[in-house]
Amino acid sequence: MIQVSGHPWSISLRTRCILCLVGFALQHVAMPCVAVEAGTKTTVPIYRSILDDKAAYHGPERDEPDASGIKEIGIGFFAPSQSGSGVGRNMWRGATLAVEKANADGGYRGKPFRLVCRWADNPWGAGSREMTRLVYEENVWAVIGSIDGAATHIAEQIAVKARVTLLSPLSGDSSLTHTAVPWMFCMPPDDAAVAETLVKLAVEQKGFRRIAVLNSADHDGRAGAVEILSALGRRQVRPVVHLSFDRSQTDFSQQIDRVSSASADAIFLWGEPDSSARLLRSLRDKGINLPVFGLAIFSLPSFLEKAGDAANGLITCRLAWGNDETRWTDFARDFEARFGEKPSDDDAVSYDAATIVIEAVRKAGLNRARIRDAVSDMSGFTGVAGKIAWDNGGGNLAKPQVVTVRGGQLCALGE
Repeated sequence: MIQVSGHPWSISLRTRCILCLVGFALQHVAMPCVAVEAGTKTTVPIYRSILDDKAAYHGPERDEPDASGIKEIGIGFFAPSQSGSGVGRNMWRGATLAVEKANADGGYRGKPFRLVCRWADNPWGAGSREMTRLVYEENVWAVIGSIDGAATHIAEQIAVKARVTLLSPLSGDSSLTHTAVPWMFCMPPDDAAVAETLVKLAVEQKGFRRIAVLNSADHDGRAGAVEILSALGRRQVRPVVHLSFDRSQTDFSQQIDRVSSASADAIFLWGEPDSSARLLRSLRDKGINLPVFGLAIFSLPSFLEKAGDAANGLITCRLAWGNDETRWTDFARDFEARFGEKPSDDDAVSYDAATIVIEAVRKAGLNRARIRDAVSDMSGFTGVAGKIAWDNGGGNLAKPQVVTVRGGQLCALGE
């Protein structure tokens, strides 16, 4: 028995030990984390970011020998090979060209590479099953995908459990790599970099302060809006109006009336491409000709075709981020000879993603962990879309390339 404030409390030895541990934690863990230099008033915060250290995998699989009895080398493709928007189709064609060129060059030790496609339009339901089949039934050595942030998050969750590399050639969702999952790599500059670039242009260079933010009410739209608001906040700018819209929406009168009454001087439009194109057309039809800034996927032909003349004047960033004329000319020649059309940026980025996987397999052999290591070590790889510079989470540090739309064509800003 012990006395506390005059009342008898019966405390077991186990309870007393727990209380001692809690007290120790409060003294040594919960105290503010600062380092104080003796004799000075300087305090230095010692918190760390999750991206301060390079994401790495320390499992034992890399010590296992190469798989034997393999007749072909499967590369997963988690996206539609044919798509109404054209994005999945273009990704498939870019990856296909890379695989065909690799096989013409001998494949992997005489064994051919093969693209294995699995997809379902509902990524959270049937789509997750198809991704699971890719990695557990088809036994692919890496996966390329997908067409948006939501589907890529599904693929990422399965990839990390299966311990297989996932390369995203299209999604700009910053959260894919900001969690430092060692199996995830994203090819284009992310939405955080694109939003920062466009907000800096709009606010600091063009002087816009009354900005309307319109985003689709889905994962990509909401995530992108967070990046826009953060970039605006760093410049002490608060949107005069911030509204969302549904993917299936066709009547945008509410959003248009609010933008008009707010006396905005610029619009940031972010979200699902089809509904965003409809909203952009509606804005122009109602005579609202304010400058519009949008995410990188709006630079693709699939979006520009849907937006039509309403896309003229749109300011965005290319999905590709480099401009190596020789590499692009050679790629475009081969692509047009194979598919009868000129390539776009989504073709090019997917081609580069497949090329990275192929080179990683050739370097590392048939071992998923070593393939991951080889992809990570390919920071500095220069492809058709530009040079890769992985950050510690597997995102690309390359600077976004700003463009504007004139007559349905992309032009460097200022041309």
